[in-house]
Amino acid sequence: MNKEENNNLNLYIVILTCFINGSLASGMVPVLNLVLGERSATAFSAYFVGSVLGLSLIYFSKFLRTLKHGLVIYQSAFALSFVLMALRLDSYGLHIGRFLEGLSGGLLLPLAFGWICRNSPYEKLGTRASALNTAFALGFVAGPAFVELGIENFTLQKVVLYLTLPVLCTLVFLTRIDSETDEPNRVEHYSGTFYEWWDRFYYLIFAKLVYGFIIAYLTSYATHIVPDYSLRSILLGIVGLFIVGQILAHLLKNVLESHLVLANLLLAMSFYALYLFFWKITVPNFIVFVVFQSIIVFVAYKKLAVSPNSSRAFALYNALTDPGLILGSLLASFGDIGFLGIAFAGTLATLVFLIRSARHFRAEAEYPPFGIFAIAKMLRKQKILNRDIEPSLHTKNLSFHWSSPAQDQKKKIRLAFSGDFATVSRVPSLDDGINTLLASCDYRFLNLEGPYASEKSSGFLNKWNVFGISREQFHSATKKGQYNILNLVNNHILDKGRKAVDQTLDFIKQNNLHAITSSASFLKHEGISLGFLGLSFECNMFVLNHPQITRIRPHEFMQKTKLAEMFLEKIRDTKKQCDFLILSYHWGFESEFAPSTVQQQCARLFFSEGVDLIYGHHSHIVQPFEVMDGKLVLYSCGNFAMEEKKREYLEGVIFIAEYGISDFLNLQKVETHSLCYSEGRISLMPSQESLAFQFWKKTLPFALAKDTRDYPFVELPKPVES
Repeated sequence: MNKEENNNLNLYIVILTCFINGSLASGMVPVLNLVLGERSATAFSAYFVGSVLGLSLIYFSKFLRTLKHGLVIYQSAFALSFVLMALRLDSYGLHIGRFLEGLSGGLLLPLAFGWICRNSPYEKLGTRASALNTAFALGFVAGPAFVELGIENFTLQKVVLYLTLPVLCTLVFLTRIDSETDEPNRVEHYSGTFYEWWDRFYYLIFAKLVYGFIIAYLTSYATHIVPDYSLRSILLGIVGLFIVGQILAHLLKNVLESHLVLANLLLAMSFYALYLFFWKITVPNFIVFVVFQSIIVFVAYKKLAVSPNSSRAFALYNALTDPGLILGSLLASFGDIGFLGIAFAGTLATLVFLIRSARHFRAEAEYPPFGIFAIAKMLRKQKILNRDIEPSLHTKNLSFHWSSPAQDQKKKIRLAFSGDFATVSRVPSLDDGINTLLASCDYRFLNLEGPYASEKSSGFLNKWNVFGISREQFHSATKKGQYNILNLVNNHILDKGRKAVDQTLDFIKQNNLHAITSSASFLKHEGISLGFLGLSFECNMFVLNHPQITRIRPHEFMQKTKLAEMFLEKIRDTKKQCDFLILSYHWGFESEFAPSTVQQQCARLFFSEGVDLIYGHHSHIVQPFEVMDGKLVLYSCGNFAMEEKKREYLEGVIFIAEYGISDFLNLQKVETHSLCYSEGRISLMPSQESLAFQFWKKTLPFALAKDTRDYPFVELPKPVES
């Protein structure tokens, strides 16, 4: 057996172990129901208390995380808990036994997850991590039905004792897997705002709360709802419904992964719980409730599937979310009143969402194709700036000034890059200094944030928040000596429909300009062939597509989705047809001063596939650039012209990249020229007065060039405090 086959076999063993442990964790429910009656919910909660303790011990103790043969030891303790409960089948024994069962399970699961992390390639980690969680969840739902079958044929004591048999079988297989590892402590401290904590954990807490409630509620009250069926039949039906929900969620995963769609699901679940409380709980109603919950479980686990990257991180995530199971089982002890608790928990998420601002969630990562909160999201867009930097972002090579020590080529090409040209009420004018700068460059790039669309073009799909560029505004930026290469691939280009995109392309061609789309295009300069490709994270008009507009989010390249792989193949094919390839990417997150870690990783990937320069835009805030092995990534050029109250949105930049021409283009220097839009005029401003520079001056003290030029007087808006 080769290494890959051995790893696959071990993977099945780990997943099977999780399924069995999940089955037994809930399998004791019928026993608890018979022995303790309606007091069984407290013994059920004892399991979760032990589980949270076990997870916490794994997080804090390196010894327990790296214990040799830890998987076997913790699984042995798991089996011992059933022996203890079989020997003392009363309230005291069941409570202690359930606590020990939860404790050993809490110690074992993170180690199983850690093994998957160490033995899975990145592109398979999310799927395998989700499979581990789903196996445990499915076992948790199925367990009571299996135990019910045993209760009909054996005494309770024998049933509990026989439950050790599948555990002992897994012990034999687990001896194949060595859980000892020198795994680094990747999660030292989890920092973040209250809202960041909320985003990462609340949905899973809520999913587990409903999850624990359903199992505990059914064991105590199922026969009252469906008196004609045994508890085993009811629980088997729940297993089938859970699987149906998982299948539906998988089919709809691209829609359901949206943060805002999930928020709507929680609110809908709250209303449905209220409906069940105030009206009679019937079988069809409860079926919908269970399927609903299964979908939320799938989405919540998927949302967090690749966030933890070690056994320690997994322990932290689950220790923080397992209290939801405890609370859910306690709510079940109150009977139908527990549905009010479910409704309150779901509504709480909605209330917190409504008071959040743009700083606390990233709309671009979670743009809703539908949802009643889309309007709230758009109203809060760009109101509060995000000044945080991701802890994992490598800032060492970020800069606003760069030059190569070797600048000996006589033939040169200068490329100027500016940011977003959005809808403004006036026709902007450029001061003479900007015109002089642009005239010194061979090619001048501008992101056209919306189509050129005349009165005769197709009508708006919605009349609000739609961008369009008028003829006068278009000519103000593209007359002779100004911008001659226009990017059209962005989230607003389809705001006026497909015909408006075609009209914009025709208009650019008529004016002897060059358009960047998702179809490869080329220009010749001094014997060097320049290639261009455009890409956007999304388009606001989600119901529309255009053959020259490709939409792929940055994280999809990390996940190696089919569409991302196809675009990488397009990059490779385009590179074969040119000497220098420029990728224009509308990416990142609005209102942020720093690029994301995923953008940084994406840039390295694109450069390895043949891209030579990345022209980034969309954040509306100027961000520093980075040079990676001689290749330039401009994460964001801020705004060229945009009317917003905050001063940061009125600032932009012209990045000028100068290349020496030999057999290839060799980056020699990158200049930064800060801009400010005020009262319809775009002017140069001292870089030291730029709020982006001021934000970065402590982090990048040696990467900011001193600006000693003289500028005409421009009255700048005062900064608005965030």
